Amino acid sequence: MYLENGLPWKYKQMEQQMRIYLEERYKDEFTFDSMQFDWRNKGSYYTTATAKSTGVQFYVAVSKDDTVEDAYSYEHWSRKGERYFVPIIKKHYKEFEQLNGISIGVRFDQALPPNKSLEEHKAYTWWNINVHIQKELTDDDFKTAFNILQAIQQEGFQLEQLTLAYFDVVIQILEEEIPLITNAKDLAKFVKTYEEVY
Repeated sequence: MYLENGLPWKYKQMEQQMRIYLEERYKDEFTFDSMQFDWRNKGSYYTTATAKSTGVQFYVAVSKDDTVEDAYSYEHWSRKGERYFVPIIKKHYKEFEQLNGISIGVRFDQALPPNKSLEEHKAYTWWNINVHIQKELTDDDFKTAFNILQAIQQEGFQLEQLTLAYFDVVIQILEEEIPLITNAKDLAKFVKTYEEVY
């Protein structure tokens, strides 16, 4: 029974260990969902925590060797990224119904250093933005894509990839290609077929 469910008396102990770790690291208060035990993953205890100041929910776990791992920074920046990027994209597509979906992913160069705040972690973030537009690509769309690219860069975000998928083709710009783009016409070089991208 304990092999699969863990030790019931350790649930509170693990929650307290998580609380101390999170409060010291993020200088915030946290609430926790019910504790779970993962016997398949080397006997770790895990749950979902919620930060009081931001309302962000995230995974947190204590492994068998008492190492605490959490996904607060990832969830924080994923949410924050959506709040930054979605308005930028919508601002440049005047007909919102043309937008069929916006997906945003974040990758970190490194884990949040212990002495850094969540806001300072922005310097380590790289973003993948995918936008699906329900129309065929026109010449005006190059200007729109260029304006979106500039607006994102002005906010200080680092792009790993920007993909704008139209009915017929895709504009896909990778991190190393961004310095090659100095005007809207340059984007014609980055038009690809769906087969090339997906």
